[in-house]
Amino acid sequence: MRARNQFRAGQQFGAGANCSEGYFVLDGRVSVTVDDSELTVGPDGFVLVPRGTAHTFVNASQHEARLLVIHAPAMDAYFAGLHELWNRGEAPTPDEERELMARFGMEPA
Repeated sequence: MRARNQFRAGQQFGAGANCSEGYFVLDGRVSVTVDDSELTVGPDGFVLVPRGTAHTFVNASQHEARLLVIHAPAMDAYFAGLHELWNRGEAPTPDEERELMARFGMEPA
């Protein structure tokens, strides 16, 4: 599945997912915190987050960041829902994002 969502400077995301996640940074700089360890990664950098591990990531650059995100097992239905939320006329509320995350076994960090 391919989806594009804005990842603005300073914008933070987080979850404890029921799958392993890999982040490959294509553009920009991204700071990833896994448990209590923080790592800032630039283009061509990769971070693996084991299943069920609390984590957050934030765009650490002044420009839009792009990531290739890999989930195992795949979470296509979650990202289809996220794409729908972010591609309507107005940005989703935090409660709408949390409700979507809860449907797929994730907890906001």
